Amino acid sequence: MLQTVSMGANGAAPSTSGTRGQFGPFSQAIEKCRMANGLGPLAILTNPAVAGTFSTGLSTLNTYVEPSSDVAPYWPPRQSTCFVNTETQGTSTSASSALVINPSRVILALRQGLVISVLDQRYMSMLAYVRHGWLFPYAAQACRVEGILTS
Repeated sequence: MLQTVSMGANGAAPSTSGTRGQFGPFSQAIEKCRMANGLGPLAILTNPAVAGTFSTGLSTLNTYVEPSSDVAPYWPPRQSTCFVNTETQGTSTSASSALVINPSRVILALRQGLVISVLDQRYMSMLAYVRHGWLFPYAAQACRVEGILTS
């Protein structure tokens, strides 16, 4: 089962307050991953809007907030629009999420062999495709940060 760190019942935007500061949810997620599988090459995967929101955070002194020492090696995160920013978290429908995972423990499996079709159209003579699937056999050793509201 995938571990989670929630930003709140209805989601929340990053905040510079609190004991772990703005990057606190990522710090908690990294801690959970390390507790589950020890040290390893972790990565943070998220939507570009989440990365942008966390990267523009300012402290009360109007200075840029640096990631904490445990988050800094993995920041900035790897970004993909595969992570939508329209997830539902409580009453909010504009939340997003991030995944902290050891990418070396993800398997790219071949679902179907290479298929080659000979076509009779003039503009195309042959079509080939391969279908892959992602396997997460160590899902309990990953952590999802959910309910991130972006600006």
